[in-house]
Amino acid sequence: QPILVDNIAPLPPRILSPEDGAIITKYDNDLSEKGKFNFTVRGTSEPESIVTLEINGKKFTSRASFDNSFRITGIELPKVGKYTLNINAVDEALNQSTSVQQKLIYNNPINIVFISPRDGRGLGNNNLISWIMSDPDGGTISNKVLSYRKIGGEFLAIAKDISTNEFKWDNRNLPSGNNYELRMQASDGLATTTKTIPFLVDRNPPQISLFDIATQNIYKGGLFEATGKALDKDGGVEYVEYNFMPVYGAADKSTSSWYKAIINNKSGSKEVSFSIKTNLNLSDGKYQVNIRAVDMSGNVSETNYQTLTIDTTPPHVGSIEATIGGVKLLPRNDVWS
Repeated sequence: QPILVDNIAPLPPRILSPEDGAIITKYDNDLSEKGKFNFTVRGTSEPESIVTLEINGKKFTSRASFDNSFRITGIELPKVGKYTLNINAVDEALNQSTSVQQKLIYNNPINIVFISPRDGRGLGNNNLISWIMSDPDGGTISNKVLSYRKIGGEFLAIAKDISTNEFKWDNRNLPSGNNYELRMQASDGLATTTKTIPFLVDRNPPQISLFDIATQNIYKGGLFEATGKALDKDGGVEYVEYNFMPVYGAADKSTSSWYKAIINNKSGSKEVSFSIKTNLNLSDGKYQVNIRAVDMSGNVSETNYQTLTIDTTPPHVGSIEATIGGVKLLPRNDVWS
């Protein structure tokens, strides 16, 4: 009876996922249990071969299916760091393949959030760039590099090895435009995280093109109403704000806070219409209603204003007298004498 002799070692397994040098994160975790991390390796090997993977001193095995695929689950990593995977296969004749190595990093990216400019917003006369960042794994953040580019070009470094979370950038020679990108890179010792946002350069302030108030006199129980329009030719108007400033005869001195008007169409438009509708709780007197617009780069328009008189106090009789038959009578304790 014929005997099949097989002394040819199979080819080494091929890992398809994760790729060599890949960084896996918490989002690759097969477990929902907090504090534990398991991941899966997928690849190909000779059909029916036993695939053995060794990592961090532990071995995991799986049998390749008839279509050459294999999957090894439940691979536990105790902490973030760099790891080496050693993998080989043994066929049905017990021939063993050579071992191959693959590098892997388990690490969660640094959280980077730009505060100024905000994503898609701009830099105007305020050229302070600020951000917050944190490492979810508790590592030390270093090698911060801030850079920018005109879209399609190369990134140019603005500052390196920044020790604070802000940087004042002298960008006066940067032409106005909405085709720029800002990038922050930082390292936690295992990998570098990159955060890129679009931004625009806009040094032209917006303007209030129309400001009308419904009435310049408000009486008891009155409602203040106003409408208007604001323009910005570059980045668009982000919001319109107003306040009430005492002029004279008003006892209330705490009305200098700014309040946002209602944008009736869409914030960020080149032209916005706005409205104000509010019940006033102010002392009697004359006020200046100030209005101004702020664009997407933080530029502030000139302040427009209208005057407003508030009178919520009813009139009273100061004095009264009567003359009868040439005799002048004055009221005294509700009796005329």
